[in-house]
Amino acid sequence: KYYDGDEKINQQRRIGPIPKRLPDASQPWREASYRTAGTLINLSEKCEDCAVMCGSDPVLIELLIEAWGGAVVSGDSTKKKKPKQTPLLHLGLAAILHAAEKELRGSGLFAEAWYDILSKEEERKQMAQRKEEKRKQRILQSTKIKQ
Repeated sequence: KYYDGDEKINQQRRIGPIPKRLPDASQPWREASYRTAGTLINLSEKCEDCAVMCGSDPVLIELLIEAWGGAVVSGDSTKKKKPKQTPLLHLGLAAILHAAEKELRGSGLFAEAWYDILSKEEERKQMAQRKEEKRKQRILQSTKIKQ
């Protein structure tokens, strides 16, 4: 684990606690934070070790979901509301969530909202496959009619 919430260990590593939210527009490091989050998501798509490292930290997962444009899971009422439709799930974020499911599921740290994100993406994938099959059938039928 990179960050385990133990301040003594974090002081030895010379890192501070990971913030719970990405910076707002008034912060000068906002763009760098979003770029870094995007980089971690992109790396996780290609590198399983990166996905496992990112997936072992619940706070980091929350930040990456926020950068992706998904809902903030925390119950705080000051958080933005869950959007009605989430953006298409990035393959890297999917890898992180699948790694988190393996790493955190038994510990109770795997948020139910993360499971919802994965299940919605699976539903979206199945719907796209059905649409593609119907499109292919229409094309086959139209070619049979022409012959």
